[in-house]
Amino acid sequence: MSSPFFCGKRGPMKKTLLILGIIAVMFCITTNAESFKAAKKDVDETFEKNLTVTDNLSIGESLTVSETIFVEGDIYTAGDIKRFAYITMSGYQTTNLTAGNEVEFDTLVEGNLPFNATTHRLTLYGNGEKAYRITFSIFFNYSGVNGYIQARVYDATNSNFISSNLWQRAESAGQHQSGISTVSCIVIPSTDIDIEIHITLSNLLTEIRGIDWDYWIVESIN
Repeated sequence: MSSPFFCGKRGPMKKTLLILGIIAVMFCITTNAESFKAAKKDVDETFEKNLTVTDNLSIGESLTVSETIFVEGDIYTAGDIKRFAYITMSGYQTTNLTAGNEVEFDTLVEGNLPFNATTHRLTLYGNGEKAYRITFSIFFNYSGVNGYIQARVYDATNSNFISSNLWQRAESAGQHQSGISTVSCIVIPSTDIDIEIHITLSNLLTEIRGIDWDYWIVESIN
């Protein structure tokens, strides 16, 4: 008579293999879960990481997922990060004041966009979708009442201007200072670009009064 615990002569062996199979599957699930947690922790800490996936691909093939981060269980691309920069000047600019020179912003106060204090240029990440608002304000001194200046945001990568002109004239009072003007624009670069604040026209300009006056703000708006 067959026991209800057994299924023929091979019943015990089949049951043993089934139990071992279940244990193996549970072990794999646990191991994979722990590996995922470890990978997620690593990416969480670095925020941006290039991941290469080779599972289920032919030999020699690879699939690369670039700049991917985990945020509270969801996956976002680096393009979703809020990008910004607040830049000032550490002193007064008294040289390189003619057309064709840049305003020498040199201090990144806050921000996560790449800024070069030597070239006075800021990098915008571009993909044809990310939009940035750019704002700058500058205060000038002149040697006479006929002094004036124009300045614009300049795309140094593609050699073109991407904002309207900031225009200021000297006043007759005091040191022939100009009023403080502000220019803003919005740009959606298709590729990464380096930008600067570029002097396009000047006359009798003696000083850009950087400390406590001038600023340059860039922020992504989508």
